[in-house]
Amino acid sequence: MLLGAIAARTERIEVASGIITTAARHPLHMAGMAATFQATFGPRFVLGLGRGNAGWLAGASLEMIGYDGLRDYVDIMRRLWRGECVTYSGPLGEFPQLQLEDVRGLPTPPVWFGTLGQTVAARVAAACFDGVLLPPIFTPTATKAIVDRLHAECERVDRDPASLRVCQSVITAPDLDDIETRTLAHARAVTYLDAPGYGEMLVRVNGWIRRL
Repeated sequence: MLLGAIAARTERIEVASGIITTAARHPLHMAGMAATFQATFGPRFVLGLGRGNAGWLAGASLEMIGYDGLRDYVDIMRRLWRGECVTYSGPLGEFPQLQLEDVRGLPTPPVWFGTLGQTVAARVAAACFDGVLLPPIFTPTATKAIVDRLHAECERVDRDPASLRVCQSVITAPDLDDIETRTLAHARAVTYLDAPGYGEMLVRVNGWIRRL
């Protein structure tokens, strides 16, 4: 809804979704939403996808999509955007007939992967995504290691590393005093560090483990 409001008031800027959990949305619905956005506002929509978080999905009758399923998810959407009728049987389930109407001639929206950029995820990003969105809280050293890994995976599949766009969120608190900075920026960091499994991963990837 917010993206639609922004797109309606602008003409040139790209508008991107947040990282949408693929496990919560049927690929036909996701593809239809993106196609509608492109048809309404022109070729400037960017679709962000992620596998989800096991802790957040617990109790929601959902499971995280595996990496093979994620590849298939992106492939199904792109085939639908090309106007194909898709029959699928695989990790995502059984889809005997999926098709979008009136999509011929619409530009295919780029698809970005919200990821931590570790080994398997980097391989999938290089194989089937147009861009990668990294979360905040990574140090510059950790970020460089992830970008190097992404580029190496692109080269491994004979893809130009420059064709995979990489962005990273950065937490800022401009023009705020020390108390407000700690309340906003530092508290945001705590939400990452406090998440089960996520905080441990950040400590490991950032090299924050100190031997006593």
